[in-house]
Amino acid sequence: MATHAPPPIAPVEIIHSVDVIPADDQGNHGESYNYLDYLFVGDGLTARARSYLDTIETVVLHGPARAPNGVERVVGTAFEEGVLAYLKLRYRRIERLNPAIRTGRPYDIVWQEGDGAA
Repeated sequence: MATHAPPPIAPVEIIHSVDVIPADDQGNHGESYNYLDYLFVGDGLTARARSYLDTIETVVLHGPARAPNGVERVVGTAFEEGVLAYLKLRYRRIERLNPAIRTGRPYDIVWQEGDGAA
């Protein structure tokens, strides 16, 4: 029996930003971070995602959590599946922050194009 992909949930906000970190006290250019931030809201939950434009094929998902400022991740919801469906249409790889960051792997792969998951 074939499973159907959940309908995508569109973000309520997309922000394009560039953060510049000066290299020295004179304000000379150091590093810059050019990125897209997504905000998803629904079913009393909030999720965020960020993609850096120098690695545009990858997006990092944060949440979902209880809205508006929840920290603890809520798992197994239709909302999360809808957010993932939206991101899968736009990115080749979806990652999530590894809670055990001290393992040396800051991110875990949630989904990657070609892994057989819809």
